[in-house]
Amino acid sequence: MNPRSLLAIMLAGGIRRSPLATALEVPTLCVPLRADRTLLDIWLDALAASPCAAVLIVVTEPADVDPLEVELARSAETRPGIAARVIVDPRPWRGTAGVVRDVVTAESHDGWCAVIEVSCPPPAGLDALWVEVAASEDGCIGVSGAREPAGQLVLPRAAIDHVPEIGFFDLKEQLLPALAAAGRGVTAVEVCRRAHRIRDRRTLLAAIAAPGDGAPVDARGSVVAPSASIGPAAFVSESVVMGGAVIPDGAIVSRSIIGPGVILASDARIVDAVVGPHVTTALAPA
Repeated sequence: MNPRSLLAIMLAGGIRRSPLATALEVPTLCVPLRADRTLLDIWLDALAASPCAAVLIVVTEPADVDPLEVELARSAETRPGIAARVIVDPRPWRGTAGVVRDVVTAESHDGWCAVIEVSCPPPAGLDALWVEVAASEDGCIGVSGAREPAGQLVLPRAAIDHVPEIGFFDLKEQLLPALAAAGRGVTAVEVCRRAHRIRDRRTLLAAIAAPGDGAPVDARGSVVAPSASIGPAAFVSESVVMGGAVIPDGAIVSRSIIGPGVILASDARIVDAVVGPHVTTALAPA
């Protein structure tokens, strides 16, 4: 395999938005996992150190294009890396494998593809996958210590051609069995102890707190965006506070996600909750 012939396809859509993305009204990739790094930043950092030559972020909702393009532009100011752009799923109801085939066909890409489930943060052992890919002929899949898929699958174009041109076709449930039936083995590579899929408040906080795999947190056990404002007499613990949010003195936030631009009231008590931009409970008066 040419070391720079790999196209990374980040699957950032789906049949429906995750509960977290719905509540926050932003794509999951825009959620911070570190004070100054979103999930998108962290994935682009990981891919910049990989054999990938380019990145395509595939979304289902056209409304997700603008916020992701804003994030890409912001990220590019501080992170010189590989070229990345956002595209909308070419055809509806194709399944993950169908989307991949449609994308590589539209891009006239004949090389290898790294298919990435972007709700899973990059695992600590991702480099092991690229080492295996360099010697592989049929493909590799990243797995956890429990041998569960970790959200990364690398395949040659010949394998993707097993996906039919029309109809719904999934990666794990349909393409991998089809490859096995055709005598094409896909090598499992352990890349993490446990795969974390971010879909809601609980799974985001678990991904941040995971021993060895989690992101750095501050003294409050929280991830706070630099543009957020927290009063010195506010209580914030084990939470994520997104850009532009304001938590004044007297407010309490515990094990919660505070969305972008949210302004809490001084008597707010937010526990085990997600507060999105248009939630009015416990917010400061307009």
